[in-house]
Amino acid sequence: MPDICTIGESVNIFEDDIHFISEAIVHELDHSSYFNDALMDTLKAIVFEQPHKQHAIALIILVVNKKNPNAGKTIFNHCLNEFQRWLREVVNPNFKYVSNETGAWNRIKLLLRFTSLLSPMINTDELISIFKTFFEIVIDINKEFPEQRNPLAEMIYTNTLMNIPYLFFFDRINPELNLKVDQLLNYVENNYKPNSIQLELTNEFTNDVHGRRLEYSQVILPNVKAILSNDKKLLFNFFPNYMNLLPTQPNRIKFMNPIKFPLYSDLISYNKLDTYLGSVTSTWYTPKYNFQILMQDNICDFETVMPFDSYQGFLLKDIITDIVESMEFNMKEVARQVFTLDMFFNRRIFAPPGISIPELEKLKANDNSISTYKLEDIAIETILSLMFNLPTVTQSFCYYFNLLVNICNESSRSIAPIFGRAFRFLFRNLISLDFELILRYLDWFSFQISNFKFSWKWSEWEDEFNKIKNTPYHPKNIFIRNLIKKELRLTSNKIDIEESLTAPFKECMYDGFFSNDILTNFYNLLFEGFGVTYDMISMSNMIFNHEDMPMNDIVSGIIDYFHEDIKTKNVSSLETLLETLRKDHMSIIKDYDEFVTILLTHCLLYSGRRSLSHTNKYISDFYDDFTHIFNTRNTDKSKTEFWIIKSTLMFWNSNSQTAFLTLDGFRQYGLVSSNALIRFCLKDEDGKIPAIIDSTATEATLRVLHQDVSHTEDIFDELLGIFDELCKIIKNSFDKKGDIHGLKDTGLMTLDENIENMYWKYSMSLRFLKTILRMFTEEYKLVEDSLLIILDNTIAEPVIKAIINKYITELTIL
Repeated sequence: MPDICTIGESVNIFEDDIHFISEAIVHELDHSSYFNDALMDTLKAIVFEQPHKQHAIALIILVVNKKNPNAGKTIFNHCLNEFQRWLREVVNPNFKYVSNETGAWNRIKLLLRFTSLLSPMINTDELISIFKTFFEIVIDINKEFPEQRNPLAEMIYTNTLMNIPYLFFFDRINPELNLKVDQLLNYVENNYKPNSIQLELTNEFTNDVHGRRLEYSQVILPNVKAILSNDKKLLFNFFPNYMNLLPTQPNRIKFMNPIKFPLYSDLISYNKLDTYLGSVTSTWYTPKYNFQILMQDNICDFETVMPFDSYQGFLLKDIITDIVESMEFNMKEVARQVFTLDMFFNRRIFAPPGISIPELEKLKANDNSISTYKLEDIAIETILSLMFNLPTVTQSFCYYFNLLVNICNESSRSIAPIFGRAFRFLFRNLISLDFELILRYLDWFSFQISNFKFSWKWSEWEDEFNKIKNTPYHPKNIFIRNLIKKELRLTSNKIDIEESLTAPFKECMYDGFFSNDILTNFYNLLFEGFGVTYDMISMSNMIFNHEDMPMNDIVSGIIDYFHEDIKTKNVSSLETLLETLRKDHMSIIKDYDEFVTILLTHCLLYSGRRSLSHTNKYISDFYDDFTHIFNTRNTDKSKTEFWIIKSTLMFWNSNSQTAFLTLDGFRQYGLVSSNALIRFCLKDEDGKIPAIIDSTATEATLRVLHQDVSHTEDIFDELLGIFDELCKIIKNSFDKKGDIHGLKDTGLMTLDENIENMYWKYSMSLRFLKTILRMFTEEYKLVEDSLLIILDNTIAEPVIKAIINKYITELTIL
């Protein structure tokens, strides 16, 4: 017997597969419990994990039903039992969701679609009654919350409407069905209007890149009405035509038992979908918008992705999403299934597989009727929309990154140009892209090109980079510099990176966390009457141990102390060394407490420099010694923390990621507080705020907050502190610029360089503030009054104040 799991993948033998599989089912069903269970499990897996094959499975069952009505009824009743099972699960508080579990409601959506495909063998009234009951639930919820957006109602409404056209897949000439569907659509249109909302907190851009964002719940009804209009010509041109394989059905089946829907009183407890209910179902918690990235541009003068405000585009995105989410355990199979989707629809609605834009332009010039919709573009854009979804993603970024690499490996010639279009679109729109999405774009871009020998057409960005490279806060400058530094961290062979870069970008390879001047100045400010040169720093792994340092012998002794056996060492030995340092070299040391703190930090880092685990071991082993030395001084703790943080970043200046991961160790043992690290990352250091300029500082700040959310009661102080600091940065940027809100995110502005930099500082700070509020919504909701007080006390400018106030107001919606 042919493999039912691959049904439809070989077009030439599709008819034979239908015949042989249906014959086998007719002869074997009910003769063996093993066969029955295996068949039902296989059908269920295909319905849930490969929804594009549902109509092929439905056709098999319709053929089986003609040959053996009892067998057809058995399979149909199993489908109804599965339907009933998942309707029970939606109100089961103990149901456990696993990673590839898309959610009970999503499974109900797919089962409703499959049941709709069996319409020729099902009693029309009973089939329509399922749809109507779902709509009645939606209407009842809306009556209870008429002025509010209700996630559960929106989801049921959208998913139910989306499945209505499937009623006509095989049942194409049924006047009764036509009439009842028209009545059904009129009923829901007259009784339910989904609340439209444009959330700024989840807006991917700060300007109108796409115009008004399209909401799922707002476009679905017009999409369905349009596809069913004009005698369903568009629908029948979209779906494949299997009518020649469809046998006349015997009497229509009535339900053995009526389907029991959950009680409204039970459902209402889940109406907000604010607990994890599966990867797809949970995305309805916040308003769902379409994210478009492969728009018509200067690459081509036609669309390659079906519009989302069409039923075809809407449905394909839904199907691809279900495949990607439900089969995350097998990336290669996901890639294969997604790129064979055209076999399960009318292939004429797609451009030829793998065709390039130039080739498609030539075909279009010769035949204007040819479709320009590329399946590859549709699939890639859908995956990217999942990867760039706000406020959260449904799978790990690693999954999406690797899936895209797998897809590109399968057909780099046709896929690489699509990635190129996406990269260019995002780079072009960095001037308004959400702060968090810039970080995701940075991670994806670096991951992608690191898997393809760091190859990129850097020459495309040369002119723009030359114009903005002296504007530290320009988002494109930030992106390019962080991208190159990230690439350097991803390889042990820096020559690969250097060879891939064109001349203007090579300077970025030598970007440290601090500039060479700041680095040199940091060490010089520790001394009086003694000078440190950059050559001394660059030629030494440990500046204090340099041969020209007056105290290098003492430093060597301290390093030896760090290498002593922890069981035999005595802190008095360290105290003796430090006392010798004070006696012999106090004349050239400006601030002894600062110097000792920085010196000890450097010695510890030097001793544990081989790996983070070594460093953390030294922090653990010498924690008591550190606290003992620090406690003997009367230095303010906040100063000590600042010195440790800065000393660590100076030591690891060329690898700030290692520095921040090391500081996590200091933080874990209480030598550095979370607040101190956050304050440092938001401190304006030589005209640059690390958390905004440097991705490693951004990641460190967010990592601290995410870790402390579940581990410390100080999280509210930290969150209010960062909100306060960002408001001050936004205010200061405005004060230095003036009418900053009057400027538009339109690209490079012909402004004074300093004024432009202040504008971008304001813009990036505001975007960072928006990201922080969105990431920690649940915590910020609890301190909303405090946020408003900080805002009132910090920012007076009406327009900027209104923007931030809107963000705070929207916290209650997320």
